[in-house]
Amino acid sequence: MIPKTMQKGFVTIVEQACEIVPGFRNSYQKFHQKAIIEQNSSSFVENYGRSAANIALHFGVSPEKLSVEEINSYLYYK
Repeated sequence: MIPKTMQKGFVTIVEQACEIVPGFRNSYQKFHQKAIIEQNSSSFVENYGRSAANIALHFGVSPEKLSVEEINSYLYYK
């Protein structure tokens, strides 16, 4: 069986955020590069990336443009 993420036409949440949210692609690329250099695990990179993408899609802006209060409120009510 082919994993869902390898199937033709499947778009990940990170890919969606990169396409839809202004500035997210650049921010994600910087995060990804730093995480690899710091030798973080692949599961950390994937999970953190998905969380950041969900926040970006919810607010329509890249997460670094949000206040701590906005992010905390999102996480609390999620």
